[in-house]
Amino acid sequence: MHNPDGDPFVAPSNLNYKSIHFIAGLGLGLYWGEGNKRNPTSVRLGNTDPKLIKAFVRFLLKIFKVKPSKLRFGLQIFSDMPPRNVLSFWISQLRSLGINEQQFQKVVVTPARSLGTYREKSQHGVLTVYCSNVRLKNLIDNMLAEYKV
Repeated sequence: MHNPDGDPFVAPSNLNYKSIHFIAGLGLGLYWGEGNKRNPTSVRLGNTDPKLIKAFVRFLLKIFKVKPSKLRFGLQIFSDMPPRNVLSFWISQLRSLGINEQQFQKVVVTPARSLGTYREKSQHGVLTVYCSNVRLKNLIDNMLAEYKV
């Protein structure tokens, strides 16, 4: 059993506070637009924007009380980016949320094919947040299903 002490998160029962409503709506919207909804066992969201990633992590931490230690991170960069520098950048961005280097998987390096415009958009690669929990995944999917038209 993966969680012998129970779920490593808390399902929200009453979102009465204005700031909580905002965080919940923002997190659901980010997941709806940017998340990987195909994986049946985990909540995943990838992006190049550190502020967007931090907002989604806050959503998981504040709304579902996911422990920071339960999150994992995958980083994909191009071969002309220094892996250690890019990894250090993301660690420094997430440190204030209780995230440390051990939560990062091996950096995936993709060969840079040309001098493209990606450099302007992806200076720090693509970071993916992972939270592997089937119940949490189903809960978020069901919350989204209530709003889909």
